[in-house]
Amino acid sequence: MVEVGLRKQLLMDDYAVEDVWKLRRTMHQPRRHPAGPVLVKDRPWEGLGPMMEGSVLRDEERGVLRLWYEIFDAEGYRKRVGAYQACYAESRDGIHWDKPDLAQFEWQGSTANNILRIGSNRTQGFAIQRFDHVADPDRRYWMVYCDSAKPYGSGLCLAFSPDGLGWTPYDGNPIAQGHSDTTHSLVWDGAHSIYTVFMRPPVYAGPWKRRIARITSEDGLAWSEPETVLTPDELDTPEMYGMPVSLHDGLYLGRLQIFSGDQETIHLELAWSRDGRHWHRHPERPVWLPLGKPGAFDSHMVAASPAPIRVGDELWQYYGGWNGPHSESARDSAIGIGTLRLDGFVSRDAGEEEGVLLTRPFVLEGSGIEINAAAQPGGFVAGELWGPSPARAEGDAFPGFSRAECDTFGGDSSAHRLTWRGSADVSSLRGRVARLRLHLKQASLYAFQVVQ
Repeated sequence: MVEVGLRKQLLMDDYAVEDVWKLRRTMHQPRRHPAGPVLVKDRPWEGLGPMMEGSVLRDEERGVLRLWYEIFDAEGYRKRVGAYQACYAESRDGIHWDKPDLAQFEWQGSTANNILRIGSNRTQGFAIQRFDHVADPDRRYWMVYCDSAKPYGSGLCLAFSPDGLGWTPYDGNPIAQGHSDTTHSLVWDGAHSIYTVFMRPPVYAGPWKRRIARITSEDGLAWSEPETVLTPDELDTPEMYGMPVSLHDGLYLGRLQIFSGDQETIHLELAWSRDGRHWHRHPERPVWLPLGKPGAFDSHMVAASPAPIRVGDELWQYYGGWNGPHSESARDSAIGIGTLRLDGFVSRDAGEEEGVLLTRPFVLEGSGIEINAAAQPGGFVAGELWGPSPARAEGDAFPGFSRAECDTFGGDSSAHRLTWRGSADVSSLRGRVARLRLHLKQASLYAFQVVQ
């Protein structure tokens, strides 16, 4: 029996799925937004241009989107000083962005810029999260980043902020030693009361450290030693450049950066985990975010922000793109958007032959069942509620909740409530152990959820 509660169940893995019949698991690629790159280089201090080694968060109180992005100075890189810095922008619609003067960082004799003052030497590969569960208002926003400064040399660091603009480095830095020059992410898992930072490992077998590791903490201050959690296998190229991670309805979702050393390109694949430690991927390794067309701003490399932003019934995945190979210092970078339907990462699909998804048993704690599904013309989704141990393949449906009594769904909805003879109320089964059996034909199922 699994715990389902009232949490949405995405269908990448089989956590809530006992078995399927004639269904195929399909990965869905984000669609590039027609606005093209929405953040480009238009300030002299932006170096190669805005890079999506940062974060995008929604500020509900102010009604704006907030974007922290990275800039790279090639001359500073050669001198090993100040090569990476963090910048700030905000937007009302997610398309048009303002870059306010913050008066924090001096660049060529002036502080009239949007550069944040954070790292001692650099602010590389940073990620920002807002943690409302933290009692200290001066630590409402957290940043993880790579810096290098005396006495510890290169290391992974933390900084805190009350507003996301004025930052104070943690006096216990670094939280991990070593040069983790990748896209990091910081995740709070409230269900298990644990913080996780995803980074590069300090130990590795070959000449490069391009693998995925993590450190964890119960209080965000005392951190574990790095542990490698994802490495290339026989189907992969030898290097994984990084993996921004976010938590979606109990599922850790990684946008894995696959580095091709021969072509010096990076595309994205999806990975997922229930605990942040044991990771899984689609067996066919489909590309999730491919490279753009030749000549486009994202023609050679792409890297996603840790988490998408919900806009209506869509997810907007901000990502950075580069128009040149990894070793080319003359390349330009910019930030674009890929859009998905809500929960639209992976679906379970049926063709002309009817397929079935059977869940594991769970305690039904709500009064309704919602599905995120899309049926093609002539297709449908229908459901039935079984007891925990049906005696035969046809099942033993609870009275009133059989397939024959279910009103089939033939539309496209991110939150369709199943009904039986016109009623969506399943509260008579509240507290009972049940299984959900869903029948699909020419349809895609993205998620299901027990709701109140």
